[in-house]
Amino acid sequence: MFRGVGFAGLLAHIDWPHGVGVGRVPCVDYPGPWRRIVSAGAARTNRSHPVSVRAAAHTRLVLQPQCAEGQNRAQDRNEERSIPLEEMLRFAEHPHVWLYGLQVGTGQADIERLGARDLVCDLGPQLKSRGLLVAATALLQMDLVITCCTSIAHLAGALGVPAWVVLCKNPYWVWMTDRPDSPWYPSLRLYRQSQTDDWKSVMQQVKDDLFDKVDARRVSATAS
Repeated sequence: MFRGVGFAGLLAHIDWPHGVGVGRVPCVDYPGPWRRIVSAGAARTNRSHPVSVRAAAHTRLVLQPQCAEGQNRAQDRNEERSIPLEEMLRFAEHPHVWLYGLQVGTGQADIERLGARDLVCDLGPQLKSRGLLVAATALLQMDLVITCCTSIAHLAGALGVPAWVVLCKNPYWVWMTDRPDSPWYPSLRLYRQSQTDDWKSVMQQVKDDLFDKVDARRVSATAS
């Protein structure tokens, strides 16, 4: 069954197929040694400072809609690539999706501002106090990560964790253009704005695809 969706988006724990070989640059295998090293560190962190994630009765999804304050201060496009949290909270409309947040700073405060404390399990305090190993620990327990262009997207890709990265109209060069996958991270799926500043359209596509996957997974689990 689905274990979760998160945001750093959102994290979710779903084993999804990924697109490969699309475009001129072939997909490459994610670095196995890197995953083993980080996974081992995450396991040690979880033993000494457990990251609380509920049992896998629903899809566990991690969300990360906004760029963290202080993340790459030289990057002046943080606002352009950040997604309003309101758009990601719509995922909670599905009764079998659990949301986890990996936000700090303003993004974390938005959970309180929007009265979403009961909708989102906020892992931000643990992330802020103990760093990215906490993020890795959470990612490895999720079904899916839904995030904008942040370090969490790269961490999920390096770990081979399924993640959907929602990009602005003119994203950072590493995401290339006009392709739904990444040659660097085979576990990622890319969603792109069709119009500058139009998050509603692309997030509606993400929501529809997510709900279809959750429903299909539940039907498959029931049939088996």
